[in-house]
Amino acid sequence: MRRVVVINFKGGVGKTTTAVNVSYGLAELGFHVLLVDNDPQANATFVLDRKFRYSLTEVYREEVPLEQAIVNVRPNLDLIPASKSLSNINTWLIENSIPNRAQVLDRVLARAPEYDFMIMDTAPSFSLLNANAISYAREAWVPVAMEYLALANVRELIHVFSRAEVHLARKIPISNVIPYFVDSRNKKTRQIMRMLQDIFGDNLTNPIHTNVKVSEACFHFKTVLEYDPESRGAKDFRLLIRKIVEENSHYQST
Repeated sequence: MRRVVVINFKGGVGKTTTAVNVSYGLAELGFHVLLVDNDPQANATFVLDRKFRYSLTEVYREEVPLEQAIVNVRPNLDLIPASKSLSNINTWLIENSIPNRAQVLDRVLARAPEYDFMIMDTAPSFSLLNANAISYAREAWVPVAMEYLALANVRELIHVFSRAEVHLARKIPISNVIPYFVDSRNKKTRQIMRMLQDIFGDNLTNPIHTNVKVSEACFHFKTVLEYDPESRGAKDFRLLIRKIVEENSHYQST
């Protein structure tokens, strides 16, 4: 099983878009996928399913059995949804002196059924929610927008992962760095792509080009692979999914 956190401390860089489209694409190929919406904005939940009884909030609080919070949203694709109440979990973890409060998800998700992929969407900030996501994960996928400030955020993320690895006594590799909003005609984009290539080498994936169909799909409660499978956005995601599948044996974890 691959335990993945999709993370970047900057907003609007494609985290939810990655989590939702890759999860769906892997499920479409026959992999059994659990998508965990660990973001109080609940955008992944908005796109895939808006009807649920329990959410990740109750999972953190251990108020219901984990299985009751899991919602099937597509063939082979399950979701633990988020709600706005998830924003209160940071305070709850501190005020209630929860033991090992940065590793609650590690404990509760250990009770989940077996999946091929468990993919976690995250909020654009460093918080106890994201600390839990990092502690749970065995690898990270990092979407990066074509902005110079995005590089500074990635460097900060690398620093946070280094500190987490010391605490956890294990590596959390950044296995895929995903360039977003790419327009190859733009000089700034070409410069940033070269810089990312220098830093991440083979871990830099194919780009996700600027494509209106990707954002349109969300407002139709669909992935771009469902909404317009022949669009450039859908083709970009299929290339990304192919890379993820090809590296499967290297990043399998228990």
